[in-house]
Amino acid sequence: TQGYSSAASDVYKRQMYKVKGIMYMIHSVALIIADFFVSKDVITEEEKEVCAYGMELIISSILISFVLNIMGMAIRKGK
Repeated sequence: TQGYSSAASDVYKRQMYKVKGIMYMIHSVALIIADFFVSKDVITEEEKEVCAYGMELIISSILISFVLNIMGMAIRKGK
């Protein structure tokens, strides 16, 4: 059982690194968008953090919707 738990732990760690990487990318894109809005005087520097957080929510919602749609199509195709 030691081998199985070690393998499961390794898989879990790899998945967590991927999730952290995806979250970092979403955060980076959100900051780029917020910086763009600041540069165009759409928002103030003080509003940048709140805007970036909102962008993170929007981007992650779009990605989740996309993944769920792809999964739904794959499941429907399998029937």
